Amino acid sequence: MTEQRDRYERHGIVGPLILIAAGGLLLASRMGVAIDFIAILRMWPLLLIAVGIDLLIGRRSILGAIASAAIIVAMFAGAFWLFGVTDAANLETENFIVELDAYDQMTLSLDPAVGRLDVDSLEEGRANALEATLSTVMGEAIDTRVRESGGVQVVDIRADGMWTGWDTPRTQAHPGWEIDLNPDLRYEMDIEMGVGQLDLDLTEFELEELMIDMGIGQTILRLPAGNYRTVVDGAIGELLVYIPRDASVRITADTGITGRSIPADFVRRGDTYESPDFDEGEDTLSLFLGQAIGSLRVLYLP
Repeated sequence: MTEQRDRYERHGIVGPLILIAAGGLLLASRMGVAIDFIAILRMWPLLLIAVGIDLLIGRRSILGAIASAAIIVAMFAGAFWLFGVTDAANLETENFIVELDAYDQMTLSLDPAVGRLDVDSLEEGRANALEATLSTVMGEAIDTRVRESGGVQVVDIRADGMWTGWDTPRTQAHPGWEIDLNPDLRYEMDIEMGVGQLDLDLTEFELEELMIDMGIGQTILRLPAGNYRTVVDGAIGELLVYIPRDASVRITADTGITGRSIPADFVRRGDTYESPDFDEGEDTLSLFLGQAIGSLRVLYLP
């Protein structure tokens, strides 16, 4: 038994998984699914992450090997879906507008499946509360709902369905949502994404709360000063957060196999970081940043 365990611990799972993935991609290509192999080759840094996961937990025990295999498979599957397959689909685009009524606050829920989500402020002179351009892959549908709750306008935008990837011509487009909001309103935001990129420029908004749940990909946040809470829960990828230089900020970081980069002038107490003169600030920006695998960086706004 000891000899078998030693022999098991000497061998990793990354190599066999790569061979299985390569064979699956070649088979899918032969069966008619459009695969962008050039885009997949650009994802070679994922191999370094996979090797690190294997070395850290995959060779310690059978349970560790199972856990690392699940993480690696999810990571590569999501990346292949986004960068190697999704750009082969026909895109369908629709516009969605929410008129500016007598509300001064909006609760906004966004749930795209894959692709890119950009949130920014409306151009000056636009009178609506929200203007969105929503591009989806074939097989997806957009569910939009607007209602009122306790004097607050509630807007939900969700992607339903899933594109299968069969018999679709190639394009270079990617699914994506562009959401422009009226900066005169106060916002509570709840955003979920499976695989892709979030790019949120919220510097002109007054926030009550910001909740983000990200599966695999990159999250970029540009945050305003104020007294509110931001919670980000990321699985695999990069989390990049820009904060105002003069704001009173407390950061609580919860990371796994993740590199951290916090401004050097922050005071660290375990996993908590506080900005200079934190106790003297009137409004407190509380950041709870979780990233399981990848990188976490907090920078000052330029």
